[in-house]
Amino acid sequence: ELDAARLENATLQTQAQQMLRDAERVSTLARERARLLEDKAKVIEGLQKVVQDGEAAHLAADDELASLRIELARAREESGAQAARLQAEAHKAQIDAKALGGRVEELNKELTGASEALER
Repeated sequence: ELDAARLENATLQTQAQQMLRDAERVSTLARERARLLEDKAKVIEGLQKVVQDGEAAHLAADDELASLRIELARAREESGAQAARLQAEAHKAQIDAKALGGRVEELNKELTGASEALER
């Protein structure tokens, strides 16, 4: 009976030592898993920062594009107004040129008439 008790005690001690080794191994694996999860969390945080920066850059680019579109529309309006002014000036210049052409014809006729009168 004493031998049986000793054998059972030795068996229990062996089992306890094995359980301690298993617990230590599980604890080591858990610490390693926690470290890997921390590393993964840091990578995710870094990626979130990159995404946020990208979103901010995208919004800034959208704002810049909207501003450029407004500027382009204003430039087109200004260009159109300037083209209309130039067209009006060109039309006035054509009218003035026709009037000057008519006046030159009148003066030429007068000059011809005066020349003929002098010759007589």
